[in-house]
Amino acid sequence: MSIRQISAVAAVAGLAAMASADTVNMKFLGTNLGRSVKITLNGNSSDVFAGQLLHQFSGGSGTVGSQLNGVQTTFCTDLTQFVNTNFQSYNVVGVESVPNPGTAIGQAKADMIRDIYGSANGLQFATGNNNANNDFAAAFQMAIWSIVYNGSVTLNGPALTLKNTNGTAITGSLLTAFNNVATYVGSGLRNGGVVYGVTSGTFQDQLVVVPMPAPAFAAGAGLLAVAGFRRRR
Repeated sequence: MSIRQISAVAAVAGLAAMASADTVNMKFLGTNLGRSVKITLNGNSSDVFAGQLLHQFSGGSGTVGSQLNGVQTTFCTDLTQFVNTNFQSYNVVGVESVPNPGTAIGQAKADMIRDIYGSANGLQFATGNNNANNDFAAAFQMAIWSIVYNGSVTLNGPALTLKNTNGTAITGSLLTAFNNVATYVGSGLRNGGVVYGVTSGTFQDQLVVVPMPAPAFAAGAGLLAVAGFRRRR
């Protein structure tokens, strides 16, 4: 890993630590852009929606939780639980701590997720209802699931496989979008916002982006500048 990547990780990890005791109330509003796909997780198959989920946030506490208000677009990290349409209290945690319940994914997988969030450059939150945006939203969610359960961005992993709802292999524009997201892993492009997990032992965990506070962003930029200076020397 380069000095630039290490600095970016340090800045993000420092912010993630602030969320350790944060909470927020959240309820599911509905789906947005994306597509339905067939998942097979540890031998069990079902059709699920892959794409943007809309959640309402309110009543947050703590440094990060208090910033989560209004309707947010989320992506899920949990294929064993369901969303809830009533407000429930969730913990706000670093990405490395999802899912709950279950074994936390850890730093390496969390960094892969942060890579795809940063490299997508907001395209995962597109609002125009067209084929390209629906494909990308679905591919982005599929990549997150694959990272969580397989440890890499793949359609055919040891724990999770992803196919069309009719059981055929993913092809065409959706496959192209998925392969594009796969190239983001390892980019180290994690600035501009911080990804957090919103977890519950009872309901489906989500990922949400909180804009990086200005002082923290400036500190992270300073670290990157120092790294660049050292390389030039």
